[in-house]
Amino acid sequence: MRGDPVLSRCPALVNQLYTEVLGGAPESSDEHREMLDLCRKGESDRTVAVLESHLDGASRTLVEF
Repeated sequence: MRGDPVLSRCPALVNQLYTEVLGGAPESSDEHREMLDLCRKGESDRTVAVLESHLDGASRTLVEF
């Protein structure tokens, strides 16, 4: 992906699609804050659970689109 200028933009384009077109920004921001708070508290197991749920939900939304 690094050498291909189109493929190297894919992560940013998928993020833009999810946050701006599909309206995932508010939920995503809340989940990011929750993960950061859990990390600061040293609650790694709960952080991983929230991360997995976050990625699963975002992935499902993109696939359904």
